[in-house]
Formats: sequence, C-alpha cells, structure tokens
Amino acid sequence: MAPPSWTTVARLGGDEFAVLLEDTDGLTGARRVAERIAESLLTPFDLAGVSTVVGASIGIAATSGEPAGGAALSEALLRDADIAMYAAKAEGKGRYAVYAADLAAANLDRMQLKTDLTVALARDELSLMYQPIVEVATGGLIGVEALLRWTHLVQGSIPPSEFIPLAEASGDILPIGRWVLSEACAQAATWQLLRPAGTSPLQLAVNVSGRQVTDRQLLPAIRAALTSSGLAPHLLTLELTESVLFAEEEGVMAALVALRQLGVRLAIDDFGTGFS
Repeated sequence: MAPPSWTTVARLGGDEFAVLLEDTDGLTGARRVAERIAESLLTPFDLAGVSTVVGASIGIAATSGEPAGGAALSEALLRDADIAMYAAKAEGKGRYAVYAADLAAANLDRMQLKTDLTVALARDELSLMYQPIVEVATGGLIGVEALLRWTHLVQGSIPPSEFIPLAEASGDILPIGRWVLSEACAQAATWQLLRPAGTSPLQLAVNVSGRQVTDRQLLPAIRAALTSSGLAPHLLTLELTESVLFAEEEGVMAALVALRQLGVRLAIDDFGTGFS
C-alpha cells in the first residue's frame, strides 16, 4: 500500500505532536501509520552515552474532510484526537486508540472530576491514611508512609491512580502537596510524643511528584511544615519516582540538593519499575 499523498507533522507544544494524513485510506491507513510510529520508537537511541527508549500514546481521529468545515473542523479533529490519546494512555504505554462517541462521554466525566478536584481540598474531601513501615528483624514499627485519599461528595472513594494524574496535569498537585506535607508532619510529630521512651524515632515518608520538585514553594513549604510541627528534618523522607531524576526541567537537581541540605532524606519510589 502506497503511503498517504500528503503527510504533515507538527509539534503542538511540550511533548505533544500531531500528524495530519491526507488522501489516506481511512482508519486503516491511520492505524498503519500509528503502528509504524510506535514501532519506530521502540528502537533505542543514544542520549549522552545512555541508551534510551521513548514511548508514545497515540490518538486517532478521522473526518470526511469537507472544505466547509474550516477552522472548526480542524479544532474538532485535534480535540477528538486528544481524547483518543488519553484513552490510549490509560491502557498503557506504546498504544493507540481511535476516537469514538463513548470516549467523548468518558472525557466529560474526566473533566468534571478534574473540576471537582480543584475544590476537594476546600470541601475537606481529602484525607491521609498511614501505611506502617515495620522492621523485619524485630517486627517493630519504625515509620509510616502518608497516603493521600479522596472521598468524593457524590462518587465516594476515588482511587489515587485516577485523581493524582489529574492533579499533576492541572497543577492542583502543588497546593494539595503542601497540605499533605503540613498534615503529615503534624501527625508524625504527635505520634512522636506518644512513642515509648527508649524506642527509635518514628520515620515519616511522603510522596512528592516531579511537578512539586520544580515548584519554588516546595522548600519553604517543607520548612514551614517542619517548624510548625517540630518534626526533625532527618525524620522526613521524600519519595520521588525515578523519572524525576531523568527530567529535563531546569532546577530539578538544584532542588534536590537544597532538600538534602535542609536535612530531609530522599528515596526512590517504585524502584525497578521504570528506567532502572
């Protein structure tokens, strides 16, 4: 099968790209191109001496291409392709999805959830649960990990796998993250006072996203949380995904150095599931 007569590739911004196929044989041709793109990205390439692989989630939208559509048609195509792309991303890395009406309905639900998340903190719908960290040799409690939970006013419990990506995409993760640090440090400090004499201090682990690391307010927020709670810096561990270390955002390493200088500990979360 011959390739499409016209193919236009453009960068929309950030890590999003668009491929416009003209005079192709409908969705069959579009799927074939998507498969070729995904396959080509499987080939490792050298990045500063490191063999690297970059995946992609691909959304496909098709139209009959009536000229009368104009700008509105172009916007609709991009919107539908974006909806399909999020559907592909939800299925896992290196996949593609074709736009359908049910995806649009799911996207509306997603956008509503995103809006609700913005006010979840003000409505006291967010809470923290604490997972115990136990020393295997003694069976004693040596620390806790703070886990964020969302109990929606209407939908009930929303899993973190759904709302954390929404919070990161919208930027709501920043105020929510500062609240988590403040609440968790205060709780850990309270438990510290209840520890039996002679036992080791209770460690506190808090997850921090890449978006938070590059936030200029993170360091002041940690200082404020430690000061107000009285929790010693070395008792706080910030858990980072390894993708943060590979991020190209300016200031990531400087932020990590500043955090270590403050005295808090840094740990790699989900080690072995990604680059490592």
